[in-house]
Amino acid sequence: MRLGDDICRPAICACIALFAAGCSGQYQPSVELWPASDASTGVGSPAATDDAGATSITGGGSGSSGSGSGSSSGGNPGMPGGTADAGKRPRDAGTGTGGSSGGGGDAGPAGAQCSLSVTVTTVSDNGNYSPHNVGAIWIANSSGTFVKTLQVWGSIRLNHLNAWNSATTSAGLANRTVDAITGATLSSFQTHMVSWNCTDDTRTGVPDGAYRVYFETADSNSGGPNSYVAFTKGSAAQTISPPDATYFKSIKLVFTPS
Repeated sequence: MRLGDDICRPAICACIALFAAGCSGQYQPSVELWPASDASTGVGSPAATDDAGATSITGGGSGSSGSGSGSSSGGNPGMPGGTADAGKRPRDAGTGTGGSSGGGGDAGPAGAQCSLSVTVTTVSDNGNYSPHNVGAIWIANSSGTFVKTLQVWGSIRLNHLNAWNSATTSAGLANRTVDAITGATLSSFQTHMVSWNCTDDTRTGVPDGAYRVYFETADSNSGGPNSYVAFTKGSAAQTISPPDATYFKSIKLVFTPS
């Protein structure tokens, strides 16, 4: 085979040329190494991180990462949509102890062992802003001391809810809406449906005893009407449907013990 043949392959030609030049024995082969493995560089195996401090609602988690505190107590009800922790934590991890098994789930607030559903239809008192109105529904003990807000609707005119403002301020919890439903000023009087899980403003279960559900609306700068219905938190289920009041009708309380 001649070097000039068209079919002479480059590698064969190179070898023939080397031997022809008397270079045999001078070629020193070398081995090309691949870059360091992923184990040393981390390439292709990024750490699986969540945001630091983020709370998952699917893994149970430990009590230390999930228990809510009174200090994370939500916003001023004057801020539209300013619910306590709402929108920040879809559900409080509470005292869940699922740990690594991921099966703990949400155990709920400590001491929450009952429920109270509340239905009420509000009626205008013909104030100068009617039918636009602000309002509040909250729980108090038998002496009227504030326990927890269940619902507040309104923004800049919430200061005309005289009873609710007085109750929360007297308890040292002015305008508190922990876990409450909040919303804008309503354009009509309507039916409200809310519930209570038997905890106070710090999400601590309250003892059995006599309590009240308060209702208040305002459609003028001079405030508006308020009323309450008493009930007992205890071991017995009860349904209370009191007679209609002038501005609060079709009231129904359904208490379910643990």
